[in-house]
Amino acid sequence: MTTLTCAIQLGSSRILAVAAQKDTQKGTLSNIQIESEMSADCISHGLITNVEKTAMHIRSLVQKLSNRMRTPISAAYVGVGGMSLHSLVQNPTIKIPEYDVLASQPIDKDRYQLIVGEKRILNSVRAAMERASIRIVDIFVLPMATACILKNAERQKGCVLVDMGAATTTVSIYKDGKLQHLAVIPLGGESVTLDIQSAGCNFEDAERIKRDWSDVSQEVSTDSPVNNSPSAMFAEKALPIPQSKLNNIALCRYEEIAANIEHQIEACGLQGKLEAGCILTGGAAYQNGITVLLGRRLSIPQVEARAYRETAMIGSERKPHLTNLLALLSFCNQDCKAPKVTPTPEPQPASTTRVATPVPPTVDDEKEPSLDIPDREPEEEVKISATIGKAFGRFVKDLFTGQK
Repeated sequence: MTTLTCAIQLGSSRILAVAAQKDTQKGTLSNIQIESEMSADCISHGLITNVEKTAMHIRSLVQKLSNRMRTPISAAYVGVGGMSLHSLVQNPTIKIPEYDVLASQPIDKDRYQLIVGEKRILNSVRAAMERASIRIVDIFVLPMATACILKNAERQKGCVLVDMGAATTTVSIYKDGKLQHLAVIPLGGESVTLDIQSAGCNFEDAERIKRDWSDVSQEVSTDSPVNNSPSAMFAEKALPIPQSKLNNIALCRYEEIAANIEHQIEACGLQGKLEAGCILTGGAAYQNGITVLLGRRLSIPQVEARAYRETAMIGSERKPHLTNLLALLSFCNQDCKAPKVTPTPEPQPASTTRVATPVPPTVDDEKEPSLDIPDREPEEEVKISATIGKAFGRFVKDLFTGQK
């Protein structure tokens, strides 16, 4: 059975929406369509700050997907994240007033690994979807959905999944096949862009320079003698700041992010025990030299940048920044298209016009009888006309002769 399914990711820099045809038996996807809109005006660190604007973006994205799929879409799955998301080991029967329990998994008889977040996460998502007139099919914890890119052997041996986005970095640590720790760091690739912007350029140029020219693989970057190679000369003309200063700016911020990741590994007591290393995904995985930096700082055997591998997508679309969205789509099974509405015929008003009953013609009839003109013999009409003519003639004659 094939269904049309739809998923929405509420990101700090962009709201992403995807729709696809899914074979629910085989789990394969086809006709994958992706749309996105900027969300800096309504989402901060994964949390909705403006419900009205978020609803406007959601409505627009779903309409675009409906047009591309040539089928109206009225429902969607939603992935939630945000800065307040974290794991908590506790008995689920104990209520936590300030948090919503988003997911849970058993550890032993009396303890569970809970994924919790601020109550406003779910409330704001529901409000935005309701105002966008889009029904929520289900809500998923985005980091747990993204973990589908991990292999069973990696979960068993131990690994850290780092989802480095624009405003936040989500750290999920697995060992013995289970999630052991989850935390969200309020730093991401956008922090580096803002640092570069402070050196004297606009945000768009800073983002481009960070992506194309900055490199954080070197532990210490110092000003080097003049390099006359064509690439170095081109960089000097293209960059508003020296290459070494650019690298230092990016390196300092990514070192801070790496230090926070290292602290999360130490907090759960798994330092030196993550044999499968680090799997890096998210938009900031594009940063030049980031895998080298994390490998050096975290003291782990290997760091691999990984994207969601979907065979239905062309190679250029298999990018780390789409990992969350496509991973979320893999859990969506229900049909999201709008139900067909059968038009109800409007009742016709009672007619006030007299309906004539047709009289079947007889053999002797030469023409159809009239329904509106009363029957009158032609001979009678001739007699009446002759009488009127004679009376009028006498009147004229008396008038001229003077007789009465």
